[in-house]
Amino acid sequence: GEVSEYYDSTQITVDAEGLEILTEPLDPVEPATLEGGFPVEEAQRESLEHMLYLPGEGDFTVTDVYNTANHGEVTLAIGDQPLLQAGDIMRPGEEATAYFESRDPLKVLLDDGRTTDFRNNADQPMSWLTTEEPVRVGAAATFTEPVVVAYNFDQWRLNVTTPWTSADTDGVDFENTRQDAPDDVGGDLQVATFNVLNYFTTLGEDTPGCEPYTNMHGEGTTVRGGCDLRGAWGADDLERQQSKIVDAISGTDASVVGLTEIENSARLGEEADEATATLVAALNEKDGEGTWAYVPTGDAYAAHGLDGGQDAITNAIIYQPAAVAPQGDAQILAGDDAFDNAREPIGQVFVPVQAEGAGEEQAEGEEQVEGEPFFFTINHFKSKGSGDAEDAGLAEDPVQGNARTSRLQQAEALLTWGEQTAAELGVEDVLHGGDFNAYTQEEPLQLFYEQGFVNFGEEHDGGGWSYSFGGMIGSLDHVIGSATAAQRVTGATDWQINGAEPVMAQYGRYQNNTTDLYETGPFASSDHDPIIVGLEAGFPEEEAPTPPAEGGDDEGEDDEGTTPPADEDDDATTPGGGTEGQDDAGPTNGAGPGDGAGSTDGADSTDGAGPADGAGSTDGAGPADGAGSA
Repeated sequence: GEVSEYYDSTQITVDAEGLEILTEPLDPVEPATLEGGFPVEEAQRESLEHMLYLPGEGDFTVTDVYNTANHGEVTLAIGDQPLLQAGDIMRPGEEATAYFESRDPLKVLLDDGRTTDFRNNADQPMSWLTTEEPVRVGAAATFTEPVVVAYNFDQWRLNVTTPWTSADTDGVDFENTRQDAPDDVGGDLQVATFNVLNYFTTLGEDTPGCEPYTNMHGEGTTVRGGCDLRGAWGADDLERQQSKIVDAISGTDASVVGLTEIENSARLGEEADEATATLVAALNEKDGEGTWAYVPTGDAYAAHGLDGGQDAITNAIIYQPAAVAPQGDAQILAGDDAFDNAREPIGQVFVPVQAEGAGEEQAEGEEQVEGEPFFFTINHFKSKGSGDAEDAGLAEDPVQGNARTSRLQQAEALLTWGEQTAAELGVEDVLHGGDFNAYTQEEPLQLFYEQGFVNFGEEHDGGGWSYSFGGMIGSLDHVIGSATAAQRVTGATDWQINGAEPVMAQYGRYQNNTTDLYETGPFASSDHDPIIVGLEAGFPEEEAPTPPAEGGDDEGEDDEGTTPPADEDDDATTPGGGTEGQDDAGPTNGAGPGDGAGSTDGADSTDGAGPADGAGSTDGAGPADGAGSA
């Protein structure tokens, strides 16, 4: 036959005269196995094209599940790790750009052997995605049956030998990487950030002009556009969203949690902080009355002559009064031109507290012991997806994406404001948390590092990441702190409950396919992971009681008449102080569950009312998932 290429796929064309009908079957084909893993070089791959191949253990890792719900394709990375965002591991520049552009050849698609577009065929079960076997970014893929190496639609693929029908028979086992609780970060208290995925208590179905995304039954699930809202369509949708968020925040057991992408109720003409108050009430219903409270912002905005923030979503701070007490009022960086396209930073000074006497329940009216105060801010910088006039004249940068000038200006403004405000309030330790829409080594974060700030995720959880976009992982969410604050930090972790999950598991994709991935619990409660940091409270040390002098009376003597050493006395122990393990630590835009209300972000979702998929095509029946919020 004649060998040729058809759209870069090798084929053999044989005339009818060249065919021979065999009378005996050929020997079974033995799959090829490869030492050193799947090749990167094209020539080596060509030699395997259309061959039966059995990958070895550790040869492939899931690095993207965005398009799995659309076309039944799981993107695998060669090797035992998902692919990394260049901006998360190196400073922007020529080297980072080259690294970024070298990632695509390391991707191989696991194909379901079907041609179904599930967006248009919701009555057919999606391939690979089930509740019995979660498929998550970062999971190892172990092949129990061989696959066929192929190249089509500009991608190298591993095709199953028969079309996918079930997780039990597909010949691939995916590692279950879900973690029911976050890693222990130590400390007397914990500080966390959490993106609440456009949590709106104002419903689309109740608001004139709003248009919904719909599920396979034609029922609204999230707001698609036509109004300022970006969250749940109806009460049932809100309940599905809220229950997940409550489980996730409660699971962090953090003393202070900074929230992003929460409804700016005042901007919608409602009572300030109404959505935040509703979420806190739901948390208290789960964890007990009075467990949670929130920092009110209405008066702080009014002090600036404003009735709310500049966007339909805002930032918020919630806390546990048993662990910390707010000192003074909320602080807001309002009226700064740097934030005319992003959410204003909101800050609060907190003082760690505990009942008099370490480890005891505080009785009503009993005095509290106070620790060292700290100033915590929650932030949400401009997204990567939307164009920005501030970048005019700059060369395109695939590593940092759009609006990088705006984010740098926002970082400069936050740095200056944070230091000035802390100084005015007499606080030394400063922590900034939130969605910076910048990976760990990008320019906005470098600005803080140059001034002595420490990225606690990078310092204490080097392998952690909070967001997945374009088949690569990295951290857009951070908690960074001043050098003095860093001395109090005992650990940090990314609780990977969201970034690794397929979007179809989010509340806004409820019943978008006959296989419904929505489940109660913290997983897929957002698209960004919470970051949790352990912090020493700085409680004053208690002085050990002075033993009686030799030869004194018998008071305090043991049965043998000797005075017990001070270090055996219960009262001699030091409370707080960051004893490791004293507190188990527990612990992310758009118009829908994926990201945002219509924005595409190279790495987060944009603001707006319409969807756009930063990471792929818009999902027919669900909101586009961008890559964060603008």
